[in-house]
Amino acid sequence: MGILLDLVVILGLSLGVIYVFHRLGIPNIVGFLIAGALAGPHGLGLVSGVHEVELMAEVGVVLLLFTIGLEFSIKDLMQIKDVVFIGGALQVLGAMALGAGAAHLLGLNWNTEIFVGFLLALSSTAIVLNLLRERSALDTPAGRICLAILIFQDIAVVPMMLAVPFLAGGHVNGADMWLMLQKGLAAVAALLVLGRWLAPWAMARVADTRSREMFLISVVTMCLGVAALTWWAGLSLALGAFAAGLIISSSPFGLQAVGSILPMRDLFISIFFISMGMLVEPAYFVHHPVLVLTVTALVLILKQASAGVAVLFLGHGLRVAGSTALSIGQIGEFSFVLAQIGLNAKLLDSNGYNLFLATAIMTMVLTPFMLSLGFRLGEKSPAWLSAIGLGGYWSPSWGGPDRQGGDDKGHAAHDGHAAQVVVIGYGLAGRNVVRAARLAGLPFLVVEMNPHTVRQQSALGLPIVFGDASNPAVLAHAGLAHAKILVVSMGGSVVARRIVAAAKSINPTLHVIVRTRYESEVEGLRKVGADEVIPEEYETALEIFTRVLRRLRAPESEIATLLAQLRRQDYNSLRDVNPGGEGGEQRLSGLFDDTEILTFRLDERSPLVGRSLGQANLRKDHGVTVVAIKRPDGVAASPGADELLAGGDMLVVMGPPGKVAAMGRLFGAPPS
Repeated sequence: MGILLDLVVILGLSLGVIYVFHRLGIPNIVGFLIAGALAGPHGLGLVSGVHEVELMAEVGVVLLLFTIGLEFSIKDLMQIKDVVFIGGALQVLGAMALGAGAAHLLGLNWNTEIFVGFLLALSSTAIVLNLLRERSALDTPAGRICLAILIFQDIAVVPMMLAVPFLAGGHVNGADMWLMLQKGLAAVAALLVLGRWLAPWAMARVADTRSREMFLISVVTMCLGVAALTWWAGLSLALGAFAAGLIISSSPFGLQAVGSILPMRDLFISIFFISMGMLVEPAYFVHHPVLVLTVTALVLILKQASAGVAVLFLGHGLRVAGSTALSIGQIGEFSFVLAQIGLNAKLLDSNGYNLFLATAIMTMVLTPFMLSLGFRLGEKSPAWLSAIGLGGYWSPSWGGPDRQGGDDKGHAAHDGHAAQVVVIGYGLAGRNVVRAARLAGLPFLVVEMNPHTVRQQSALGLPIVFGDASNPAVLAHAGLAHAKILVVSMGGSVVARRIVAAAKSINPTLHVIVRTRYESEVEGLRKVGADEVIPEEYETALEIFTRVLRRLRAPESEIATLLAQLRRQDYNSLRDVNPGGEGGEQRLSGLFDDTEILTFRLDERSPLVGRSLGQANLRKDHGVTVVAIKRPDGVAASPGADELLAGGDMLVVMGPPGKVAAMGRLFGAPPS
């Protein structure tokens, strides 16, 4: 019961703090950190199972990076590989140099100076990516650069961990290094096999079961399993979780995986931020406020300087460099692990360790405000830059093209985000909607729950993903916020209502068209926001109605007018069990009362064989008109006067009743 009570305490306290902060307009992350500080062992001491909370916090980081990987793709990663290794290396080395230099000015030992550089170089992957995700800013130039640098930092943790014993005065065991290298190569090989063959095959088999529970369990197993693999190899859990997300995102099942994992992620990442707050010692802030604030300011300046210079070196402008620098200026969660190791190795004393904790938490608390400031930087250069003649360097293309494209107002990357038409279901109706979208040249995305259909059509190049569209998270990650039209082509009124309600909550201006089975379902769908509802039973009635009129040779213009009127009236005329009155169908009444249309086969012995229609004088002598001639090679509609008649021709003849039937004697065959 201990951990259960701890969860009740920290989550309940968090609710209260976050509610107050929400009313004050303060970011939720700050509320979580403060709630953790209040509930932690250095605050009110309300939590006893601190270690258990920290374990759940690690799960939160893993799930966060997993969903980031799901929203990304291997293709996207390849596009930023230069930024990862060049920009990331410049930022890490620059921050290490600046941190070590600042420590040298304080008169510390050389090994402690380098260790301080390690602590300063790492940023908080969880905080930055979570804030970027909330702002839909992962696909902006600054967002992608942040992700690239954070990936490199997670890789850089390994040599930092190996260097700590050396800095502590010990020696690095060559056998241990060789073993870690072997583990790393084995992990990379396992990831390649998993991503290329095993994961797609396994996910397809699980999707075939149509079991949501099994799908969720398989996704979580994949996430935690790959994270455990990279941890075993000496890399970070977060890096493994990101790799697992990339593996699944390259399959058609990534969208459903996002929808399945989001509720768990949001809960556990909240616990992560609370666990970070639990490290705070409020008493240290009280006794050393000036020192903590001074060191915090120094850390922010040094980290932002290293990140800004790295981004400028990559060829981006001051706006992107400033946004990136302000986003990753905090100290990272893995620095806490390094600091604990450094404390045990005598690289830090207790006072230095407490100062580090206080500074790190302060930078985390300030991160939401710094990131918000960074993304509010406008397109125009600030007045003070223009005043000193540097306004032109504010453009993101200064020093080279903006390699990421777009601007800071972009949205999270996903193939579905470009779709103007989102189609739910790929049955007959869905296929016809896709055909119409292609003819119109509109980008579209199909969301389908049949895994066989998804695999088959995805192999053919169709933009189709596996997902349960009744899950709002699936719709959101399908890019519905930026779509123009949603077509729900699958049957089932209850599911359709859930889809429509979720879609309208995401995008109130979205035009929603729903296909349903029965007329009784129309009103319920309209109440939840459907703009157009097409019931199958009425469309069937209209099709029969159309075919009857065509059989009676009604003009197509009249048929089209009637169909449009019936649809505009929401099929009200079809609901009338006693048709009549002033309905539009009266326009056709009497249309055929004085006209008869019959078909004849022209006999080989008929006197008309070999003569043209003009020579036959059918209209002048008999008052009838040949409106069409059907032959084995086709149909001659509205034949001219020079059309020659031959034995075996099928003649469609129109004229007054009685006169048309009498033509049978002339054509040499009875009317058919």
